[in-house]
Amino acid sequence: MRMDISRRKALTTVSTTSLLSLAGCSQALSRGDVATGSEPVGVRTVGYNAEAVDDVELIGEVTGVGDADELLATVQRSSDRYDGWSPSLERNLYQFEGIDEPREITRKYPGTIDGGVEYQYRAVIVADGEPVLGNTKTFNLHDLGLDVPRIEFGTPSLNRGEDSVTVETEVQNVSEIQSGRVGVGIDWFGEDDTFLGESGGSLRTLLPGEEGVVTVNPSRDVPQSEITDYEQQTSYGAVFEYADGVEVIETELDSGKITVTAEKSQSNNRGEVEAIARFFDSDGVVIGTVSEDASTSNVPEGKWRFEIDSRRRNMDVENGVEDYEVILSRG
Repeated sequence: MRMDISRRKALTTVSTTSLLSLAGCSQALSRGDVATGSEPVGVRTVGYNAEAVDDVELIGEVTGVGDADELLATVQRSSDRYDGWSPSLERNLYQFEGIDEPREITRKYPGTIDGGVEYQYRAVIVADGEPVLGNTKTFNLHDLGLDVPRIEFGTPSLNRGEDSVTVETEVQNVSEIQSGRVGVGIDWFGEDDTFLGESGGSLRTLLPGEEGVVTVNPSRDVPQSEITDYEQQTSYGAVFEYADGVEVIETELDSGKITVTAEKSQSNNRGEVEAIARFFDSDGVVIGTVSEDASTSNVPEGKWRFEIDSRRRNMDVENGVEDYEVILSRG
């Protein structure tokens, strides 16, 4: 496999470089600490505040409005996994009128910040129909100053069998915090860099210090015999929460099916839980996870039983699996 910059990353880099050139022009217009009606139109990307991984506020500043009676403003966001900026300049912009001093613009990031992803943001104003861009800034999960897990990804390996192709990547939680989902995405390519499709694999969670292997199989519409190259993207969730009011009492594995007996207390009267089966090899390495949603809405207080079918998730429990466990997380 070639370990140079990915095709997708290269496209993003070209786009970002062009935007930075525009941002440099707009920054030259943004001078002075006080904006008046005669101050040139300008905007500045300030920074961010992070209270939690799902509570990050992006901040910009309007520094000048020129001769405009009103203007529209926002803070856009993007990432190295997403082509484009959101929100678009055609919607979800704040309207300002009569600005005579610098004005802060804020927008909450919609969602949770994941590890392994570079996030980009920039302040934007539209005055008299013309957009002016603030400088582009970036951050990642560990820039937020929060207690979060850290996952290290090893070098992926391509394995060819007689009728199959897989990519395996070793992973390790090198922090003292349990992680959320640890994911690997693969873009498959044939000769002449022909894109064949994409697929992914994941481990639902890794405990502190735990090692694992993420295996990715091509999806059914990818012609495996034509695969000559691939590219990998990685990410991981910063939060894992165990379900409240439910507990695994007993499990039984038979021919790929796990029968789970769990107990529910009155404190978890209604809702969903995610039942996660974690499989280990002889060294205690997590070699796969399979999960099923289990509704507790109609379950009375006490014990109940459900199944996890690993065969529907391409998990071969007959080969290499030495042990397993089932845990319950919030659905």
